[in-house]
Order: sequence, then structure tokens, then C-alpha cells
Amino acid sequence: MAQEFLLSPQCSLSSSAPDRSDPARSGCPHRCSRRGSLDAPPRSATERRPAWTGPSARSRPNLVPVCGKITSRIAGQSFQKSRQHHRARLNVLRTETEFVSWLRAQVPSGARGLEIGIGDDGAIVEVRRGHKLVLKADMSIEGVHFTRRVHSPRSVGHRALARSLSDVAAMGGTPRFALTSLAISRVATRAWLRELYAGMLALAKQFAVILVGGDTAVVAGKTVLDVMVAGEVKRGMELRRSGARPGDQIYVSGRLGLSALGLRLLESGRRPSPQDAGAIRAHLYPEPRCALGRYLSRQRLASALIDISDGLSTDLAHLCESSGVGARVRADLIPGPEFPTGHVPNSLDLALHGGEDYELLFTVPPGKTGQVPVRFRDLPLHRIGEIRRSKGVALVRPDGTATPLGPGGYDHFAK
Repeated sequence: MAQEFLLSPQCSLSSSAPDRSDPARSGCPHRCSRRGSLDAPPRSATERRPAWTGPSARSRPNLVPVCGKITSRIAGQSFQKSRQHHRARLNVLRTETEFVSWLRAQVPSGARGLEIGIGDDGAIVEVRRGHKLVLKADMSIEGVHFTRRVHSPRSVGHRALARSLSDVAAMGGTPRFALTSLAISRVATRAWLRELYAGMLALAKQFAVILVGGDTAVVAGKTVLDVMVAGEVKRGMELRRSGARPGDQIYVSGRLGLSALGLRLLESGRRPSPQDAGAIRAHLYPEPRCALGRYLSRQRLASALIDISDGLSTDLAHLCESSGVGARVRADLIPGPEFPTGHVPNSLDLALHGGEDYELLFTVPPGKTGQVPVRFRDLPLHRIGEIRRSKGVALVRPDGTATPLGPGGYDHFAK
């Protein structure tokens, strides 16, 4: 059921319970590690959040309870707990009704196209005539996509929604609605849960996306958050990764490798310097390029489009495979990460293989390259290479030598 929520926090926005949830206990097989800081960026120029260094040996986590049904879902099986046990030990969330009411209060009402939202068995939305639905779901798994030592709950919520928004942008679509399924660890606190939704809802507001429902359960293991976004695109204006043709020019937006650099800085454990701020923010709070995706669609500039989530080398390989073509890219044209005061070591490797940039990679037919702006709303657009008929991707070094460029970004199934 789209609207079945099994948690109901009595986590009013005025609650001041500290977040003392246990940090992840294992290393990350993806891009995270056990090291780093839970520091979130300051909310304003004058407000800074103190660093979190984990619970003391004597502290006891404020755990999340099971809902009023007194049934927990743990690893696919249910078991019964007494109401007295949960309320005495957890005292955070009480009934499903309270949680739905709290969450509904955080979501603006009267959104265009929304007939029924949170609180019913399902959401009903209206799609405008002449438009198609764009649907995308992405999971964020603790220990794979985030760790509690590195990522604040606000960042976890932001990043989870940003991933799906970026995919809608890569189709040339406009995101409209979101559904969330949350399997939350029993060690999470009400402050952690509240901040997670705060991060997600803040980004949703920025892009006029309405949260219309979802599902929530308590699990004994790690937290898993699944976000589905429904968007729309005008019929005939949708973009795909399969449209590139030989001779098309290859472009990317923004700077690549900043997120990977930000994660490296967070994992280092050292206090960030002012020059680190851009890279750290790029990792913790990525900016989906929805406006650019719509622009490329409406101006009919892009022949193919994909977002860069797994790394330029991997996502360019995806685009070429889908289009049945190859590519040559110039190393000296790839916009790697930069420090305001100096060079970043291994900048090219970070740009090629770092991932989680959520920039857009697109191809443009030769006759339309003159219409591509140098900047789109202060976002630089860089031409980095050309689509070729022969299969495979080649990287051309500054000295003119070309070497095969394999997909070196992230792959969930790689051993």
C-alpha cells in the first residue's frame, strides 16, 4: 500500500533530542568509509553545527519504537513486542496516525495536479494532456551509499532525493511528485529521522516536488531509503541515452570529481579548511541539473543525455553502448576538481572515475554546437570530445597519444 506508514514520530520540530545513533560498524564497499565527520554545512552564515564524534561508552541510544500495531518488520519476518516494552525503552514514535499527520503537515497542500496525497491508501495525481510520465526509483543503503560518521541525516535525505531527481533531469523531464520507502534502523533517534526528512523536504521544495506517500518499517539492521520520483515531459521531447550518432560532440556540465574529492576530505578526519568547502558540499548536498535537462530538451539540442552518477568513464560507456557508437575524449578538456588556491592531486582520475557528481553528459549534432551556450545559468558547459563510429572509448592525452578508457567508476556487481 502506497500510504502505509508503520512509524509515527512524536518528533515535533521543537524537539531537541540529540542524535546519538551508533555509527556504521563496517567499511563501505562503495564510496564511504568508517572515517570522517558528521559535520553538516552551516545553516546560515552565523550558525554552525558542532561536530559529532559518536556516543560515549556510557551513553545509551534513544531507539525508534515499533508503531501502535506493535509489529516490527525485521529481515522479512514479524515478531510481537509488548507496548510497555517499546514505550519504556524507546519513547520516540507512537502511532501510525501521528506519523502520517506529522509528515502531512510538512508537505504543502494544494499542489497542481495532486488530487489525493499522504493519508489515504494511495496517491492520485493528474498528468497534463500531451505529457508523458517519467518514473525513477533509487535506493540509498547505509554502509553502501552513506555512513553515519560521514553523512549527517539531513545530507542522507538530500542525497537520496537528489539521485532520483538527477535521473529525471537526464530524461529532459520536470520532477513533480515523490514517494519514499524507509526501512529505518532501530538505533535511529527521532532527531535523526526528523533531520533526514528535513533534508529531503528542503530539496523537494527547491524543485517544487511534492511528497505524496510511501512506506516505513523498523529493521534490526541498517537503514535503507528508497525514493521514487514521478516527473513529466512533453510528448516528443523526452531524451534518451541511445540517440548519439558519429560526429556528435560530447559535452559535460560543471566540474567533475568534486564529490569524490569531498568524500576523500571527509574521510581524512582532519578539520576542513575554507578551500575544502566547495568539494565537501558537492558530496553532501549535490545539485540535480533539472533546469539544464529541460533546456536541452526544449531547445532540441541534445541527441543523447545521461547523468553522471557512476563516474564519467562508466556513464560515457553506458551512453555509447546504448547508442551503438564509440567516443574519443580529450584529457585536457575534461573539467576536473580545483582548489581555489592550488592544484588537486589526481584530478583527472577523480573526474573520470569519481562518480556521484550528478552533472549531465550529453551529445550535440555538429550542426547545433553553435547553439550550445558556454554557460547555462552560471553553470559552465564543456565540450570534451566526439562520438565515433568505431566501438570503445579512447582517452587522448595532451601529447596526442590515445589509450583505451574503460569504465572505472562504480559498479554494484563488480567483485
